Parts: sequence; structure tokens; C-alpha cells
Amino acid sequence: MNGFRKPRALPLIAILLIVPTIVGTGCGGRNKGKQADPVLLLRQGKYAEARAAALAQGIENKGNRPLVAMTHIAESPSDESAKKAISVLSENNGDVRAAASAVEMLALVSELPEPPDTPFSLLLSEAALGAVSLGPLAPSAAAPAITVGAASRSLALAVLERVAEALIIPGAGVDYRRLLSIWNGCFSLDGGSFEAESDYEAWQLYKSIATIALFVSTGTPNGDFAKVLLGATISVVENNPVIAVAVRCDLSSPFDALKSAVAYDRESIGRLERSVVNAAGCSRGTYAPSAP
Repeated sequence: MNGFRKPRALPLIAILLIVPTIVGTGCGGRNKGKQADPVLLLRQGKYAEARAAALAQGIENKGNRPLVAMTHIAESPSDESAKKAISVLSENNGDVRAAASAVEMLALVSELPEPPDTPFSLLLSEAALGAVSLGPLAPSAAAPAITVGAASRSLALAVLERVAEALIIPGAGVDYRRLLSIWNGCFSLDGGSFEAESDYEAWQLYKSIATIALFVSTGTPNGDFAKVLLGATISVVENNPVIAVAVRCDLSSPFDALKSAVAYDRESIGRLERSVVNAAGCSRGTYAPSAP
């Protein structure tokens, strides 16, 4: 009468088509394609799951190779797991890229659920060196080590920083032969020049080597290894004069401890004093270069 027409019932087949669509968009469809976050799983200590998620995304995806390597060691720290990590870091990757991957693996320490202890940090350092055919865990049939350059020096610095962090843990005990092997690998990566790419890297290099040198010197004051490390610390300052003021006067610099450690050696104390002669007269304060 008034023009209103009663709606016709939908055919059964139309209803059957609509219902799955609603269900799909309202529930499961919302999660379709969502992938697990490997880094989040790493933070939670779910190492096997983090590795599986990274591999599902693809080993060549940004950050996945170093994460997979880290999970092998974190899940079960041992020489065998470190060798698995070395294989991941180096396989079909080339020396320069392997070095970069090793640096990224060491940086993932900050994503672990707990701060690493000394043995774990040393194992990570050995795996990082092994990725470029250096250190005690390097494959026996490994090719020659990476050519000295920016990539190798970045890796040397990253390893030395990790070792230094490991040695400041109260009660840290280390086999000096193991420490010597790691040092020799870093020395090869650096080429013995101790020249950094920036003032910040020079500062980090100085502090890391000084920490290791003072640790060894405390245990074996007149040992050859201690002398080598103390001499290398001075070389960093000599070859990077831009950090002289920070070395001499920054509140975080171990300068006074270094002076005490080499006080018995006239040549070394002379080198140390000359390396900071341009900083004479500076007062104690904050001079350390800032991170870029």
C-alpha cells in the first residue's frame, strides 16, 4: 500500500559465502601473515624460537645471520655451539661481511635477558674472531684471515670491548693463555697500528686495551704479556693524539693506574708522559669523546 516491499530472503548459498568472510576478517584474517619477531624472542630468552623465526624470514634478511649465530651460543654455551655460530657467520658471506656480521652478533649482547658472565663473553669473542679465521676456534682448514682495513679494525674494537667488559665483572677469572689467543687475533685484525677511524673509536680502543692490560698486569706485574698490553695501550695514545686530553684528565680514564703499572719501566713511563704532553695543565673533568 505505502510502497514498502518486504525484503526477499537471501538464497542459502549467499549466506554460506558471507559467513566465512565475516569470520575470516573478524578473527584469523586479522593475524594472517604476521611473523614472530626474532629479536623479541631473543630478549625473552627463547633462543630456539628466535632462531627458527629468523631462519623463516631468511638468513640474509637484515640482522638475522648474527642473531642466529648468537642463539646457538646463548642456548648452550660451549666450544661446539660457538663453532656452529662461526659457520653461520662465515658461510657464503665473504671476509668483510663475516666481520660485519660478527660485530652485529657482539652488539646483540644488549638484547639478552641477562648480562653475560665472563666465560660467555670470552666464548662470544672467540666466535667473532673465528668468523674471519682467527682465534682458537677457527676452522683448521680456514682460508687466510681478512685483509687489514676498516672492517677488520671494527671487529677488533668490538672484540676488545667485549673482553674488557668481561674482565671488570667482580671475581672474573681468566686463563691468560686464552686471553693471549684473543689478543693475538685482535692484533692481527688491527695490523698493529692502533689507529682509529674517529676520536670516539680511539677513546674506546684506549679504554678497552687499558682495562685488559691492567687486569693482566695485576695478576702478573712483570710478565711479558702484561708488558705487551701496556705498551699497546700507550701506542693507542701516541697514534691518536686527538684523545690526549681525555686520556690525561677525563674522570673515567685509567691514566693514574697506567702510570703505576709502568712505573718500573723508564722507557714506558717516558712514552706515556710524552703521549699526553699537549694535555699538561688540564684539570680533572669530562673530556671523553661522545658516541656519533
